[in-house]
Amino acid sequence: VPQVTILYITEYDALNNGQAVTHVKRCMKTKGGFIPVYDKEDIFFANTEIKEDSDKSELLQLFLRNKAFDDAKFPEISKAVKYFKETEGGRSEVCKTVENYAKIYAEEAAAESRREGRKEGENILADTVVRLRQGETPEQLAARGIG
Repeated sequence: VPQVTILYITEYDALNNGQAVTHVKRCMKTKGGFIPVYDKEDIFFANTEIKEDSDKSELLQLFLRNKAFDDAKFPEISKAVKYFKETEGGRSEVCKTVENYAKIYAEEAAAESRREGRKEGENILADTVVRLRQGETPEQLAARGIG
């Protein structure tokens, strides 16, 4: 199993624990209590709401800036943000990423819509069959459909 790290960054304290960064580990419930599960997964919750006197909290505050920054303490993230916000190549990459996400979202939404439409169609068909068996005429069904 490969090592996986999941990082959630929010503007609020999602876990309500008053910490800027929380490392979450899975545990398994046993008769004697809880024991850690070593499944090569690390989950971190980071938020910008809680301000602590730490490098991690300071870095999170930089994410709130709308413009690129040049912070000597965090040169790599400064360079990356500057690239994505201030260069044509960086903005192009961001646009492509958002466009790809939008396509995936649209495809998923269309598939869900088709599933719901199929379900609705099946319900209408079943209702029509029941009404025909109860003696309604096609004309009466059409009139009901038109309202």
